[in-house]
Amino acid sequence: MKVFSSLLILLIFTSLGYSQDFTIENGSIQACEGSFFDSGGADGNYSANENFVFTICPDDPDLKSVISFTEFIITNNNDFLTIYDGDDPDNDPELVTLTGDEVSAGEDALVFTASDDNPTGCLTFVFDSDFSFENSGWAAEISCREPCPDVEADIVSISPSVQVEDDLYRVCQDEVITFVGDGVFSNDNGEPAIYTWTLNGQEFEGQTITNTFGGPDFVEVVLTVDYEFCPESNDFKTVFLQVGTEPDFTGTEASVNEVCEGDPFQLIGEAQTVEFEQECTPPVSGQTFLPDGNGVSYETCITVECFADSQVVQSTSDLVDVFANIEHSYTGDLDISITSPNGTEVFLFTQSGGGNFFGEPIDNDADLSPGIGYTYSWTESAAQTMADALPGFGQSLPAGSYLPVGNFNNFIGDSLNGQWCITVTDNIGSDNGYIFEWGLNFDPNIVPPDAQFEPQIVDSYWVGFEGQGDIIDISEDEAGQYCYTYVIEDDFDCMHEEVVCVNVLENPEIQNLNDIILCVPDETTIPEFDLTENELAALGDQDPDLFQVSFHNSEADAESGTPEINSPEAFIPPSLPYTVFIRIEDENGQCYEIGDFLLDTVTLDDDAELDNLEQCTEAGEEFTEFDLTQNDTNALGALDSSDFAVNYFTSEQDAIDGDNSIPNPESYTNTSNPQTIFVKVSSLDPEEELCFVIYTFTIEAFPTPEVVNTVDLDQCGDFTFTQSFDLTQNDSEVYG
Repeated sequence: MKVFSSLLILLIFTSLGYSQDFTIENGSIQACEGSFFDSGGADGNYSANENFVFTICPDDPDLKSVISFTEFIITNNNDFLTIYDGDDPDNDPELVTLTGDEVSAGEDALVFTASDDNPTGCLTFVFDSDFSFENSGWAAEISCREPCPDVEADIVSISPSVQVEDDLYRVCQDEVITFVGDGVFSNDNGEPAIYTWTLNGQEFEGQTITNTFGGPDFVEVVLTVDYEFCPESNDFKTVFLQVGTEPDFTGTEASVNEVCEGDPFQLIGEAQTVEFEQECTPPVSGQTFLPDGNGVSYETCITVECFADSQVVQSTSDLVDVFANIEHSYTGDLDISITSPNGTEVFLFTQSGGGNFFGEPIDNDADLSPGIGYTYSWTESAAQTMADALPGFGQSLPAGSYLPVGNFNNFIGDSLNGQWCITVTDNIGSDNGYIFEWGLNFDPNIVPPDAQFEPQIVDSYWVGFEGQGDIIDISEDEAGQYCYTYVIEDDFDCMHEEVVCVNVLENPEIQNLNDIILCVPDETTIPEFDLTENELAALGDQDPDLFQVSFHNSEADAESGTPEINSPEAFIPPSLPYTVFIRIEDENGQCYEIGDFLLDTVTLDDDAELDNLEQCTEAGEEFTEFDLTQNDTNALGALDSSDFAVNYFTSEQDAIDGDNSIPNPESYTNTSNPQTIFVKVSSLDPEEELCFVIYTFTIEAFPTPEVVNTVDLDQCGDFTFTQSFDLTQNDSEVYG
């Protein structure tokens, strides 16, 4: 059913200017635009028993008519539309005869054009319908084209790439490569041109395309430029791409995987280029079962695509050999042949040897397990065929090279690229076998030399250290993971990167250490020391779960981490004073710091000399405040106030027991006058509670005396104005 509506027709008229609808009839028109329908027009069906001859010619004698069917439905094999290339159906060639459902609405148009050899540029349509089953007919668009021009294909650019020769480019893996093509047309009209790119057999449409290559390769790039409606107006251009290899970064590393803050290490950059060699015929691996058959053939194929599309077999030596690893329990069963991409078949082996084996089969039809395959090859350089070399009954044909039954000369002129297939035909019932692998080898001298290449390194550096070489000395001052990138640039303009990461570990820090001084009763006693008292001091605010603490007898032992002091909580040094070394390390023992502290003892001598304290009071008063702590320094002597305490008591027993110490010795009021004060110097270590000494001193208050009376003294002189007086005459008056 044709679906042209009045609105659609209006749009066509609006966009094209004037156009006209034509229905088939006997006659001709000259037009390069308009619509062409069956006799039913846009909406009706054609009639029965129609017979029309209708010619459409271009309105310009230099042009060629084109008809594009957008719908075509006539009764199949009853009604026919024949199109002729010209204006005389009796003498001009037939282009096509159409019948049935050729084009439905929405499908691609069916297009026909007058050929360039047609001097009139016309198309003639002959329509015949029978007596029944009329249908909706057709709808077509009329247009004209210029005669076919000469076409020259051109590859404008391949980017990014390095052009080595006119037909050879180098590109990088995993980069988006843009291919731009063009054509030179003798009529200067490239609009009808069709651009087709073929990359190693894969087709892409468009004047500009993009593609990415995921691995090293040798790629044949063919740009074909066709001209619409002009099968002979085409041209192609072929170039080749070398898709570069990735370098081998073996040896690129950091000198350490983990390092401590501030410690030096090296970044070592090393890379080797990798050669690419196109493998023309990879062998088919994996076993193929050859079950018992009767004239049944088994075939596997290899796709060869390393040659130029135009390359053909030129000599029997081009195909060096065909090989197969095979086992079979009856050589007389089999025919083996090789077939070229052009379909030429050459037999390698035909039924020979009634009771011989290929390889070492399991000669039991009930057991389908694979035996042991032998590798046989067929080459024109061999001395004899397999039939000539067959051994005695029940023996295996030796592995080796043999002449084919046919001749490789038959392949001369056949394409090298394409599918090469091996066929094994089992002709007789019973017996079976396996092909484990097969392949064919071509003369390496006929492989395009550009298919073998190796990129060369032109620059290498560590990012951030450009120009400093491949080995970098470095350190990091803060903990964390640091990653460094080593870059290789090659002559394909490809950049390759290898990332190396190093974990920088936090350095432990000895935040504080205290010497351990113990009080002993005499200088000959060496007590047990608890070295672990310094663990918390050394760690400070660091997480104890992240670090380990150990104690050592020497600095060298602390540096190496071994041997450690056993039972550090009850360590008895060999002598005093004694230096102990402490080591704080991380969980892996890699980052550490060492320090040292002193072990020693003190004895509390009772020969300290304390000062008696005296204080004046008001007249008649015998009690006042005393600062007893004036004797702290005298009591401690050489002892450290951080290790020993000084306390004051009013009785010796209280001092011995440590009870009822004077709470405010810096402002103590005496309770008797004079009064004896007891001073206790004791260790602050609770485990040394019996390590103390007691001293005494006296405090005494003196009341201020009072002058009771005085008497003036006078005496007659000798007019010298000087005289001696006896002042003691007032003693009794003063005392009262």
